[in-house]
Amino acid sequence: MNSLNNIQIPFWLFESHIARIDLIKPDTLMELYNTVLTDRYKNSKAATYLVSVIKNKIAITSNSIFPDFSVLDIHGNSIESSKLRNKFVLVQFWASWCRPCLDELPSLKELNEEYKDQDFKLISFSIDEDSTAFRKAIEKYSMNWAQIFRGRPLFNSLGGSEIPQLYLINKSGKVIYNKETSNDWNLVLLRKILSERLIQ
Repeated sequence: MNSLNNIQIPFWLFESHIARIDLIKPDTLMELYNTVLTDRYKNSKAATYLVSVIKNKIAITSNSIFPDFSVLDIHGNSIESSKLRNKFVLVQFWASWCRPCLDELPSLKELNEEYKDQDFKLISFSIDEDSTAFRKAIEKYSMNWAQIFRGRPLFNSLGGSEIPQLYLINKSGKVIYNKETSNDWNLVLLRKILSERLIQ
């Protein structure tokens, strides 16, 4: 990064383009942020939010603590990450219009049925904006686990770009599985981790 010390770029360019390049590792992204942006940009509210997103991206790719969240499911039940420390929590991001997400649902339903009576909780965060399409999909695919509508704020805070996405959080709140970084598209690794960590 020494060669970048004298380079400065506009915040909008960094936020809208560079920060969204998935091929750039989060820790490298943070180093770029500290190197190529002036203090003028860094003192803005937008920059403060961007830093939190980058830190969250670092956390979910380095077996660190998953960012805290407090949400209501579609039945009005409160779900707080801080109160789930005694469980393995599988967090899914999806949408009713996403075909790969829908193709993944049978596997998730199978996992939920297998482990729901153990120290395990599956939570699906939809990034849908259309509540009717969202609820129709839940009913059609019998998604009988915790469902969160408009989960985009959490998705965005993680620097999310593509769905479906899955994270497995252990009882200490740490991310021990990230589908994207694991390239575990058939969920083989996820199944292995759950079978090893949860008592049959």
